[in-house]
Amino acid sequence: MNLLRSFTIPVKGLKIGQHEFSWKLEADFFKAVNTESNINADLEAFVIFDKRSSMYILNIEIKGNLIDTCDRCLETIPIPIEGKYEFFIKQGTSEDEADLIFLESFDDELNIATYIYEYAVLSFPLIKTIECDGLEPKPCNTELLKKWEQETKLIEREEDKKSVWDALNKLNLDK
Repeated sequence: MNLLRSFTIPVKGLKIGQHEFSWKLEADFFKAVNTESNINADLEAFVIFDKRSSMYILNIEIKGNLIDTCDRCLETIPIPIEGKYEFFIKQGTSEDEADLIFLESFDDELNIATYIYEYAVLSFPLIKTIECDGLEPKPCNTELLKKWEQETKLIEREEDKKSVWDALNKLNLDK
């Protein structure tokens, strides 16, 4: 929990205006926020905290690499991650909206670890692959990719032979 404490912005001591913060996001951060998390990453979060008299505006930029298994070749690869997000925090008791969060009162401090966690996870791609053609050394398992390509070609040939339209062409509709 001490790790998450470092994601606290001392709001009361800040003057009105923009303030910049940055944090490294690695496996221990993701584990601290979500104990069931198994995310391995080397990311950095850049935050511009804009303090205004009636609200706070946070601009969060996430950059770095997600270290995960490639969905094509099953090798561990670095997947480039980049995302920019903005949200607003206002004082009040209304229901939160997509990019607007209401707090009952502005405290002396604001911990943004969960917001950074959520935006980092939103930046992760659904399909985890990279184009490894121009990379040296290639992180992908080239043998597995060649076999996958051969199997894909075989399946495409078989599908071409068993066209759905062939069965329809045999119907005699002239009766």
